[in-house]
Parts: sequence; structure tokens; C-alpha cells
Amino acid sequence: RFFFFQAEDGIRDSVASRGLGDVYKRQINAEYMGIINWSGRMEPKKVEEFKSAYEVKIAEDDIKTEKEYESALANILSNGKVHFLNIDQVKFSPLPLIKCLMAHKTIRRVVISNMDFDNDCCEAIKELFSLTQTLVYVSLTGCKITDKGCCAVMKGIKVNKTIKGLNLSGNLITSVGIAEVSSALSQNVFLKKIHLMGNQFDEEGWKSLGLMLEKNTTLKWLNIANNKGGETGSEYIGDALKKNACIRILNVYETGLGPKGCHFLSAGIAENKSLLKLWMGNNQIATKGFEYMVKALLQNATLKKIELYNNDIGPEGGKILMQIIELKKPLKVIDLRCNKLGKDGCAEIQAGLMSTTFKKVIHLANNFQYKHPTN
Repeated sequence: RFFFFQAEDGIRDSVASRGLGDVYKRQINAEYMGIINWSGRMEPKKVEEFKSAYEVKIAEDDIKTEKEYESALANILSNGKVHFLNIDQVKFSPLPLIKCLMAHKTIRRVVISNMDFDNDCCEAIKELFSLTQTLVYVSLTGCKITDKGCCAVMKGIKVNKTIKGLNLSGNLITSVGIAEVSSALSQNVFLKKIHLMGNQFDEEGWKSLGLMLEKNTTLKWLNIANNKGGETGSEYIGDALKKNACIRILNVYETGLGPKGCHFLSAGIAENKSLLKLWMGNNQIATKGFEYMVKALLQNATLKKIELYNNDIGPEGGKILMQIIELKKPLKVIDLRCNKLGKDGCAEIQAGLMSTTFKKVIHLANNFQYKHPTN
């Protein structure tokens, strides 16, 4: 039996952590969908609803004055039921908000987006992390956190025992700050997921993370999409994957891998025994890089899904992929959308799917004359 999937168009779906569109909000909605919600300005008729909501979302349009901001925080503090707080683009200082979180006893998940976190705010986050007994997920995206701020945040993570997921995507963290992240994760044994997408680190940051992965035994999800340094930095991650037996999901989308970086990463994939999902789209690995990866996948015994969107894979890729299609492997989903397989490459893959008894899902949309908007 086989299942051949041809997408209707080349628009990428809303998979979390792929570095596409308004990704941070999509992650939140996907993870916490179904919780009672409060939204809109705090008019008197909504106060009681606001005080009893399990989930509170506040955006820029909801808070116009500092008095409204103070009122919102007071209502949050008096709410003994709320466990998810989402605040986006509120123009006032985050310090009162952080103090509110220190005093609150039920909030478990906090998402703060597009607020300016200076060093004082990051020091307050460090204190919050060292004190909290309830927080399990914290997202600080697009908050202009610098290396110094990141250092403070990570000092809090070093001693924290409750937070399982941390999102620092879209900040100003360079390789200096990533060294602090790696140091904290070498000591913290409770954090399971970390998102560092869209920061400003390079090869040295990859090196720090690679050394951390060699030692860390608890981290299951690492997202470093939309950063630089992948062509050479991937060697450190590849080496770490040979030793790490815990990581489940790795996202290196748009990190400049190229064929060389793909070669380094493939060497680690071949020997890794834990990875389940790999996102590495928009890296221009070309047909040569794809060949490296397929050889690695022939050895790998755990990977279930790989995303290779927009990677300049040519018509020869169809024949190369046949090696996997014809074998019984855990790998069930291969995303090859927006490459350059052409009619011949796609026909080769389709023929392989029709002749095999092993179920595979292969996405092939836009493989003829596709040109990525950023190219």
C-alpha cells in the first residue's frame, strides 16, 4: 500500500517553529487552543469575565494608558484561576508585569511579545525564575533582549526547577549570549524545549550549542532557525548528534547550510539514535547535499519526518530518493516542496511509491518553475 500526497499549492502549512510568517503566535495557538479566552478593552461589563478567565490575552489595542495597564495587572493578580497569560505589543515597561508574575500563584504559561526588555527587566526575570514554583513555559519573543540581558535570564534558568519550555526567538542575542544559554543548559536538567530562532549568532554560537548537546541529557527540542553560521557551525551540531541520545526535534531552517553544512549535519544524523523530526528547509543544499542526507537516512533508524522545503534539489533527486522509498524505515513524511525536481524527478518518486508496500507521505508541490520570494 502507498499514499502519495500532492499539495494544492506551495504555501507552507502552520507547523510550529518553522520560521515562517507569524510563527510565534501560531505556536501559542496550537499549544493552548481550547482554553477559555478573554479579549477586548476592559470595559466595566467585562471585568468579571476578565477576573474569572483561565486564559488572558492582552494586545496593544487593549491597553491605551498606563492607568489601564495598572488596572489590567491588578485584575490579573486578583484572578485565582488564570494559568495562561499572553501580552503582545503593550508599550509600557514590563517591570510591573514581572512583579505581578512574582506575586501570582496560578499562572503556568506566559507569553510576552514585542515589549522592550532592558537589562533591569532581564534582572527581574532572573529573580522571577529563581523564585517561581508554578511557571512551566515562558516566551519572550521580539523583546530586544541583548547578550547582557540573556546572561541574566540564563542565570535564573540555571537554578530553576519548574520551567520546561523557553522561547527567546526574535531577540538580539549573539554568540556571546548563546554561550550563556549553553552554559545554563549544561547545568539545568529540567528544560525540555528551547527556541532561539531569529537571533544574531554565528558559527561560535553553533559551537557552544554543540558542546552543550554532547553533555545535555534532557533537552528534547532545539530550534535555531533563521540564524547565520550553518555552513561551518553545523559541524559542531553534527558531532553532537553522534553522542546525544535525547534530542527529538531539531530545527535548522534557513541557517545557510548549503551542501557543505548538510554534509556535516548528515554525518550526525547517520549515527543519531533519538531524533524524530528535522526541519532544514530553505538552506540551498542542492542535489549534492540531498545525496548526503539520503545516505545518512539509510543508516538512521529513528527519524520519522524531514522537511527539505526550497533547497534547490534537482531532477536527480527523484532517483536518489528511491533508495529510501524502497526500504522499510521509520521515516514516513518527506517534505520536498518548492524544489527543482521537475516532471522527471516527480515521476520517479511517484513510480517508486506505486511499487513499494511501505507507506510514505511525500510533499511535492511546486517542483517545476518555482522561485522563492526571497531568492
